[in-house]
Amino acid sequence: MRPAGARIAGVSVDAPTRNAAMITKLRLPFAMLSDPDGTQMLRPLDAWNPGSSRGDIGRPGVFVFDPEGTERIRQVGRDFADRITEDELLARAMSMELPPTTQPAVDHVDPEPGPEAMPVRALLPYRRRAHV
Repeated sequence: MRPAGARIAGVSVDAPTRNAAMITKLRLPFAMLSDPDGTQMLRPLDAWNPGSSRGDIGRPGVFVFDPEGTERIRQVGRDFADRITEDELLARAMSMELPPTTQPAVDHVDPEPGPEAMPVRALLPYRRRAHV
């Protein structure tokens, strides 16, 4: 996404230490932001899922903002498999004709995976859908 002028960050209801564990486990090249009660990003972006089977969580979504902060792309899914494909996202981002950007280094907290950390094998359906 950097050639398209986009920087990537994930948002999760997990604590920063859990996000750090996910970044470490999956070697993610982007930041994971923590919004446990959804008030900072998830609710304002209408991506909050209260009372799901896993408690109050964020819905999967993709949001692209231009350098002025104007929302240019929005896609909020019903579940993890309901996502825009990487190819479509990149094509739409490239059509905005923004100058290339860099992804700044991410400062991490110490990881704390805990007993509920998702094993890598459980992430296969997420990866398959991202590349459809």
